[in-house]
Amino acid sequence: MPLIETIAQSNGKNRAMKNTHFCYASILFFGCQSPAEPNDLASSDEAVNTPSDTGITPSPKIQDCLSPAPKSMWGEIIEAPAQTFFSADLSDGVRQGIDAGLLAAAQAWGNYGPVEYWVLGTDTDAALELIDCYCERRDAFGQWSHESCVSHHSATDGEHNLMSYLLVGQQAVEDNIPMGSMGLNGNRDWGIHTFTSSYPFGFDGIFEYIEAAEETKTVFHEYFHAVQSAHIYTKDYQHREALMGPTWFVEGGAEYMADYTTSRMWSDGTLLPTPSSNHPSFEQRMEWRMIGGKENLATHCPDMAFEDITYQDPCRYAAYELGAWAIAYLHATTKPNQLLEVFYPNLEALGWEAAFETAFGVSPESFYEDFDDFLSLSLADQMAILPN
Repeated sequence: MPLIETIAQSNGKNRAMKNTHFCYASILFFGCQSPAEPNDLASSDEAVNTPSDTGITPSPKIQDCLSPAPKSMWGEIIEAPAQTFFSADLSDGVRQGIDAGLLAAAQAWGNYGPVEYWVLGTDTDAALELIDCYCERRDAFGQWSHESCVSHHSATDGEHNLMSYLLVGQQAVEDNIPMGSMGLNGNRDWGIHTFTSSYPFGFDGIFEYIEAAEETKTVFHEYFHAVQSAHIYTKDYQHREALMGPTWFVEGGAEYMADYTTSRMWSDGTLLPTPSSNHPSFEQRMEWRMIGGKENLATHCPDMAFEDITYQDPCRYAAYELGAWAIAYLHATTKPNQLLEVFYPNLEALGWEAAFETAFGVSPESFYEDFDDFLSLSLADQMAILPN
């Protein structure tokens, strides 16, 4: 269900009850999708940046639907880049932007694969061609029959299929309202990280304030969920859910790591294109998250503890906003690399709570008490913990 958000409450996501699924959408207006595989976004005189200077050759218009998937074991770092599949109506800017974002995220955190990233545009015929390509691939790999796959993903009344991503992009353009949906749809049983995206219009600069940099950060956010998932080997759904941890940890981790990492890479010149002067800084976004997250929690769930927020709660966006701050707090009180170098490598063997204590030197319960005290500090004191 689409929801209107202010810039201070910019990030939303919903995880389905069946098959771990993550979706993120751009600043102002967004909606979330759920998975449906079997088994499992003020005017300015400054030009909006486009990804033309990334140095990435755009993916070809004619794609090989049956290109072999890289051979790897789940959780392995591989050499092969993400395999991207685009609707034929999408521009070279979109293709370059997605490819460059995925490559940069993999360079930052490790290239966990295989990854498939499917991107819809706004043209119905082109979308149907992409759906056929997707289903031809699933059938050839023995994962889903072509007929059943096409029937599911081409239905216009589905909420969890490829067609629904097309409809989000079409509505955004038709209504002239920036809205989008991107998601990691699995699939552990298939041994691949499968992403789907509605039209990432920021790469084409069709909406004011929504530029290529925002879309790149979204790609980083989504890819971090692949990093999280890659460290959980079990195929048991309930066990995977337990190992993923609370909503604030899953979403706050992806949000903080995406925002901080893209900001750092833009600053040191290792990520192109660089944002325009209109793009909010890392510090501005964190300030908005603190203010918006506390207001969200107080307004929608006044009697709920931060750590208890789920995807189903009316204050669920506070889990993203304050969750990003919780990760920032953990980094400030321990070491910035503990999440990737200690927590996730120990997650499967120790379980979420024990891996948390091993990585951060405090039990989750004690952390919640400390973080609650931190939330009571002045905004200036809170901002002081952020890395430069």
